[in-house]
Amino acid sequence: MKLKTAYLKPKLRTFLGFFTLSIITLFMLKAIFHVFTTWKAVELNSFLWWFNLILFPLGISIGVTFGARRVQLIIADTADTEKLYDWTLEFLLKNELRIKKKQDSEATLESNNNFNRIFNNWFGVEVTSVKRIDNRIIVEGPFRLIDTVDSKLRYSKSLY
Repeated sequence: MKLKTAYLKPKLRTFLGFFTLSIITLFMLKAIFHVFTTWKAVELNSFLWWFNLILFPLGISIGVTFGARRVQLIIADTADTEKLYDWTLEFLLKNELRIKKKQDSEATLESNNNFNRIFNNWFGVEVTSVKRIDNRIIVEGPFRLIDTVDSKLRYSKSLY
């Protein structure tokens, strides 16, 4: 059995979503801070204020976007692809996921956690998919789940 892990490219939609969310959050925090600390509601003419309003969310959203990018695990040259496909699905279901959509050779899973599902709906980062193509199984999803599957296949007793 051969295992290959690769990081997928970050999505522009995810970056724009995190950027918008962080700008709104920072703007609200700064506005609340100014309301409670000064008589002027918000000093919008300050260059530093606008500088921070753009650069902080930009840095935060770049970091979170690269941290939230999806990982792909390709499992090739297995003795029994069907059995390994079923094991992978069962393993992911035990790790607090549920099946969102299932077809013959492909399954899409989502988190049971409401917080993770909110981020999936907003930014599309929490969906895990398992595909069976010829003699390969391709698992895509967040790093924490794919690394768990990879570690279990690499370092546990011989499954297949």
